[in-house]
Amino acid sequence: MAILLGRHQIFIEDAELPDGINDLNNNMHISRFFRSLARELDIMEPKTPEGIYKTHLEQSRPFGGSVNQDNSRMNIAASFVNGFVNCGFGVDKILDDTDTANRFFFKNREVGIMTSVASLGLIHRWDIEYGLGQCDRFLYSTDDFVRAGTLLAIGIICAGVQDPCDPASALLMDHINNERHCMRIGSIFGLGLAYANSKRETVVKEEDGGK
Repeated sequence: MAILLGRHQIFIEDAELPDGINDLNNNMHISRFFRSLARELDIMEPKTPEGIYKTHLEQSRPFGGSVNQDNSRMNIAASFVNGFVNCGFGVDKILDDTDTANRFFFKNREVGIMTSVASLGLIHRWDIEYGLGQCDRFLYSTDDFVRAGTLLAIGIICAGVQDPCDPASALLMDHINNERHCMRIGSIFGLGLAYANSKRETVVKEEDGGK
């Protein structure tokens, strides 16, 4: 029952609940359960966008070179595909290696970079312990859009998980008034995802004289 309620984000605030039941209700173990099922179904092998597109089955066209493809849209699409097909598995073939990930990010520009980095949150969905460590690699990048995407990824990872340490608040709150627009968007959107329906007041902050 605790797991079912937690999956619907109905969190029970009862000090008398045993710690184990409380953790289940707070979705603290959902990542472990998800991967355990994935291993049992033998679907843990990372997938690539090319494998999903089945590009190896495409026949070469005589005038294929005359077709102009929007590379930026294709790169953003690849970010979404890579994130969703490997969602929650904690491993992929693009973002797992830092150098490969950076090359992949900078195939895009500005918001496209932010989107690519944010897909890291899908891959490490619910896995706060390991996933946040993977995000930390890019949190100190010199590129603002990489850092903004990392903030959004943190929010995606924490969404629906009631961690008593409130890592999303600790990592994102400092950037909601950042002078860089993309950083503000990443942190605010990330906070919205992380604390939606949580009823937690840790992210409520009085500004402008109590308003």
